[in-house]
Amino acid sequence: MSVAVSFERRPAVSRLLDPRQGFSPAAAPVEVRRDPVTGRTVRVGHFGAVRPVPLDLERYAAPEVKGHCPFCPGNRERELPRFDPAVIPGGRLEAGEAVLAPNLFPYDVHGAVCVLTRDHVVGLEGLTRRRLADGLGLGLAYWKAVGRADPRHRYPVMAWNYMPPSGGGLVHPHIQFFRFDIAPRALAEALEATARHPGVWAALAEAERARDERYLGRTGPWEWWVPFAPVGIWGEVWALAPGLGRLEALESAGWGALLDGLGRVLACFADAGIHSFNAALFVGPDAGEPLPAQLRIVPRTHLNLRDFAPDLNFFQAVLEEPVCAVWPEDLARQLRPYF
Repeated sequence: MSVAVSFERRPAVSRLLDPRQGFSPAAAPVEVRRDPVTGRTVRVGHFGAVRPVPLDLERYAAPEVKGHCPFCPGNRERELPRFDPAVIPGGRLEAGEAVLAPNLFPYDVHGAVCVLTRDHVVGLEGLTRRRLADGLGLGLAYWKAVGRADPRHRYPVMAWNYMPPSGGGLVHPHIQFFRFDIAPRALAEALEATARHPGVWAALAEAERARDERYLGRTGPWEWWVPFAPVGIWGEVWALAPGLGRLEALESAGWGALLDGLGRVLACFADAGIHSFNAALFVGPDAGEPLPAQLRIVPRTHLNLRDFAPDLNFFQAVLEEPVCAVWPEDLARQLRPYF
């Protein structure tokens, strides 16, 4: 049975007398969009008020700013915790520059931090394919090990804060990996949508590709687009692999092509002056309901360098409604040449 995907929007105009133009009449477009899968609403507007704010990466490397970092070489061996050897023999996982260890301040029973690089400060251009492949590979190995040791924790999730505007507590590049027994909200919504309408994700990818308003391109089994209703103030980028519904399928068929597309997105961000992001990767549990693997990337920035105001406010924190200050279609046009 085919699944219908609709893109609902309610456009409107806010009218005012603009002091910047001698209090002459002015109009500002605003729009409420409804996510085609979950039904969550997003407000699109406030255009021109948010621009990427440059980060002084050299400043983060200065000793008086850097302070002590447990992820730097020389500190890792002493300060990173170790896993129970029943789960990870040897206590840690290592590949290339990367090392994966337990999170000293965990959010759940099974959580790990993967330090990606030896260097403390790394710009987006320094997140090379080799570094990403090593780090994500360690995360995959951790997911599998925890799945064997504690199969009740069925939901593998990767979560990533890059640079301070994203909420990252340390500048040193690192990614977090989890196995949850209770799916976090975004994953739970995705699973519920799949249960209600099997095939909805393939239908969404097909609809985005056909409309070609926000679609970016394809790398292997991954379809890339800017979602109709983004959760970030600077938009969002999605990658979805409709045919990869299990962790083993992601490992065997999707890893290299995912890195290819991710590198393209990060290259665009770097060229656009975006230095920070949040990201999450999840896939269906080992047993039970399948869910196509999906990566979600949200650019982040400070609103200014005077107050270092965050780009999240009462809409997201209390009203639980995302705000986007760029047209998703414009962000897609900016990204498309990289694909």
